[in-house]
Amino acid sequence: MQIRPCFLVAALALAAGGLFAGCPSKSDPYRTAKDSSQALHARLAAVENLADQELLADVAKTAGNYDVCLAAAKKLDEQHREEAQSAFAWVANYSSDPAMRHTAFERLTEQAAFADVVKNTIDPGLRETAFAKLTDQAQLADVAKNAKYVGARRTAAEKLTDPALLADVAKNANGPLARDAAEKRLAELKEQTK
Repeated sequence: MQIRPCFLVAALALAAGGLFAGCPSKSDPYRTAKDSSQALHARLAAVENLADQELLADVAKTAGNYDVCLAAAKKLDEQHREEAQSAFAWVANYSSDPAMRHTAFERLTEQAAFADVVKNTIDPGLRETAFAKLTDQAQLADVAKNAKYVGARRTAAEKLTDPALLADVAKNANGPLARDAAEKRLAELKEQTK
């Protein structure tokens, strides 16, 4: 009797602890979605097959691929809004595909997400659009202190109207342009209240 190679491989795998234990399969869409060695179409199909919101949130946060994160984030419900907004902001900030960046940006609704885009995006057009939507004073102060781009820090300081936050930016901003803009804005506000 001759043993066929496929039976031999299966028998060895079972003896070693399970049929290809650790390898993603069609029966485990979560692991397939997160596995960067899988083809993109397989990962996207796995996301489509995922219904568990906690697992989708994890994929949206950690899949490491813009397409996969965006697909998972689009499926998240209201209870996972923060994770979805974070994933959308990540794609808007760092995807090399302008269309994908804009698609993700269109899904943003939260002030913290707009601030994240202003601070980090590689796309100057998206940064400007996010600035137009950013009104929260605390988020503007965070941008003024921590944005990667000097112009974003300065513009955020110029948009601030809260004297306490302006004083904090004038003291703690990352770079002299934002500190100077905050000091100037603070002086303007003091002059207006005289």
